[in-house]
Amino acid sequence: ARIVSPAATEKDKGIAWLDAFLQQGGGRCIDVVGFHYYTYAHEKPELIDTLTARIRSVLKKHGLDEAPI
Repeated sequence: ARIVSPAATEKDKGIAWLDAFLQQGGGRCIDVVGFHYYTYAHEKPELIDTLTARIRSVLKKHGLDEAPI
């Protein structure tokens, strides 16, 4: 079994939430990082690449560089 973190949403708020979750030790309890890539209709799909880079940056900060999203 693989344990997936609670899935954050809302881009900036979600990334901040993920950072706080990991800061509080959540990374010790998960195997996979869940994140809902919801974007607004007026945004380009390429925004997902930017969000992934930001998520990866947070994961690296907490020593979870290799964690799947």
